[in-house]
Amino acid sequence: MAGLLALLLITDSRRATRLDPDGHPVLLADRDRTQWDQAEIARGLAELARAHAMGRAGPYQFQAAIAALHATAPSVEQTDWLAVVRLYDVMLGQQPSAIAALNRAVAVSHADGPAAGLAAIDAIAEADDLRGDLSTYPYLHSARGEMLLQLDRRADAAACFRSAIHVCHNDTELTHLLARLAATSP
Repeated sequence: MAGLLALLLITDSRRATRLDPDGHPVLLADRDRTQWDQAEIARGLAELARAHAMGRAGPYQFQAAIAALHATAPSVEQTDWLAVVRLYDVMLGQQPSAIAALNRAVAVSHADGPAAGLAAIDAIAEADDLRGDLSTYPYLHSARGEMLLQLDRRADAAACFRSAIHVCHNDTELTHLLARLAATSP
């Protein structure tokens, strides 16, 4: 329970910055970290330490540890992305899931560059031990699109954003995806 409580506290500490005043999602890199609830982060870190002391690491504890790395980093660029990747590796070893693998691929892109992240995403489709088909998951397509855009493969990125738009069922996220599609134009 301590791992779950840590995850909830650390995740909730960033709630105020997830949406802009118009209700549109704000990417992690663009969030005002000065607005994060430091007292709630501290409580979450204390619960995470309590969970570690119990010696029985479960999925919530790993998720909380990842959230803690994000919550304590001064910026996205200063996040310990290698540690995030390692935590996802342990999680995937215990409980394989396509969504955790996708999250790991995004962390790989930050740690080792967009080409490495793209290779990690493409490996998800070939992995036979992962639960979950991500073909209708807009975040798979948008993550690929972001990495392709960073690699200046604009046409491929546009195709990915179109795929994300096609399977997106959330109006505010759709607005964001349309803006990302527009960013692929030269």
